[in-house]
Amino acid sequence: IEAPLPPYQPPADPPDIARLRVAINLAWNDATRVWAELLGNEIIEAYQPRITFVPKVKATHCYGLYVSAGPVYCSANNTVFVSLEEMQRLERTLPGFGEGGLTLLVAHELGHHVQKVSGRFGLLSALMRSKAGDERELAKRFELEADCLAGLWAGHSRSGIVAPGARARLAAFARQRPASG
Repeated sequence: IEAPLPPYQPPADPPDIARLRVAINLAWNDATRVWAELLGNEIIEAYQPRITFVPKVKATHCYGLYVSAGPVYCSANNTVFVSLEEMQRLERTLPGFGEGGLTLLVAHELGHHVQKVSGRFGLLSALMRSKAGDERELAKRFELEADCLAGLWAGHSRSGIVAPGARARLAAFARQRPASG
């Protein structure tokens, strides 16, 4: 009599990847809690945001709509896709950014979800149709609003994930970087 095979266990993450997965999951759970408090549980439950870790973010994750290396929000399925390998690369190439900065990147993507549930995606689409030639400026403002929403989470968080010392380091880091757009 042969013993049954044990259930498949995916290989464990390398320690650095496991550390990032834990930090991002903690931030995600805290951010969704904060947004449920600010917007109301019924809105968050009706449009439940999800986070999915993938080896590499691909256009097919969002029906071919978006292509990006970093975390990306797909409004079509309320999912933030995160490549831990890309997050690890960002952590290495952006000294001083750290886990707090990476969690803010994910919070920025969750900010896009807040924009969706508050009707901002529809407003952006209408503005882009009515203001031909201003699409780049409108998209930039939309991204800055998502940054603001990530900061709103960081300011309301009681978890210590983005502790005051980390906030100061991120502010100093942001002052060193040129504005994009």
